[in-house]
Amino acid sequence: MTTPTEKLYELIDTLLTSVRVLAALRYGPPRRIKPAQGELLHILANGPSLKKLTVGELQGDKLALNLFASTHAYLLAKPAHYVLLSPAFWPSGPEQQAGKPHLQTLRDIVEKTTWPMVLYVPRKSGGFIPEKVKGNTNVHIQYYADTPVEGFAGICHRFYDWQLGMPRPHNVLIPSIMIGIWAGYKSIQLHGVDHSWLPLLHVDEHNNALLEQRHFYDAGKTRAQPMPIAGNDERRRKLHEILEKFQLIFRAYHTIEAYAKSRDVRIINCTKGSFIDAFERGQPSLGGL
Repeated sequence: MTTPTEKLYELIDTLLTSVRVLAALRYGPPRRIKPAQGELLHILANGPSLKKLTVGELQGDKLALNLFASTHAYLLAKPAHYVLLSPAFWPSGPEQQAGKPHLQTLRDIVEKTTWPMVLYVPRKSGGFIPEKVKGNTNVHIQYYADTPVEGFAGICHRFYDWQLGMPRPHNVLIPSIMIGIWAGYKSIQLHGVDHSWLPLLHVDEHNNALLEQRHFYDAGKTRAQPMPIAGNDERRRKLHEILEKFQLIFRAYHTIEAYAKSRDVRIINCTKGSFIDAFERGQPSLGGL
């Protein structure tokens, strides 16, 4: 049961969300995402477990994200959708530069994509990415609103329906699932969403909080590193800030699950050993729904 204090916080969050949504409209009203033809979507995240999946055998549309285009699996998957979120893919100011692996991913998208694919980027990213990929007519740019939406569930769901925002997007999987829902898919299967970060987190003798982030495409043993703060090249996250980020991510999945159920969408976590506890578990679908 919700307490009066919790209701007050929800009211404040709802008011702040309304302000953020209105402020984001300075980029113009978002163009709605085109409805998909099929009903099944596979989201291919980059966790280490994806190495065990033969992506070419998956039946249905596929969605890739982040650096996936720079891997061997890209040409096997031929994703219909590709989602970017990190500011590392575009310069945030005149003196900033996009990250080297991120620029390479954009080049790989241009050079490798021989099938129609929609590339989703936040509206706030500006025109940098469209300029980089304009040489390939198979790649179509679709802007999306990554405005954080919080507060009363009913009001949040209306903002989601209008594609004006989403649960606070602390990682790229959050907009990827929301885009799948907005595109009209009725079943969304998640692969490579290990999220098994907690055993890989520690603090060294200098009080640096270090996290080892593993991906299916890693060539060798990965090294634990400080977690940067987006938009701040100087400061790294403290332990409590890393844990807070994790908490917001996992909570967002429960918010998405509630929204998906209200819209008759099934989200199925097909990643064995995944730490995500919001979605039902299941096996990959190799022959449609």
